Amino acid sequence: MIAIQRTKEIGIRKVLGATLQQLLSLLTQDSIRLILIASLIGLPLAGIAMQEWLNNYAYHISLSWWIFLLPVLFVLITALLVIAQQVIRAALANPVVALRNE
Repeated sequence: MIAIQRTKEIGIRKVLGATLQQLLSLLTQDSIRLILIASLIGLPLAGIAMQEWLNNYAYHISLSWWIFLLPVLFVLITALLVIAQQVIRAALANPVVALRNE
C-alpha cells in the first residue's frame, strides 16, 4: 500500500538516481517505527494481562522474555517482506509511466 500511494515519489527518486536499497529503507522506516511503538505499548499490557490470567490457575507457567519477543520478530519479518515486495515491484517499473499517470 505504501509503495502504491507513493508511486510518484518513487519515480522521481529513481529518475534522480536512488538505488533500490535507498528506496527500501525510505519506505520501511515508518512501518518499522510504528510496529516498535505498538510493541512497546502492547507488550507490557499483554504481560500484565497474561500474568493476571495465569494467577487464576493452581498450576501455571512463568512468563519468559522470549514469549513476548518472538511475535514481535515475526511481525517485523512479515512486514519487511511485504514492504520489500511492493518496493521492488515499484522500483523495477518504468518511472516515466508513474510520472505520466499522475
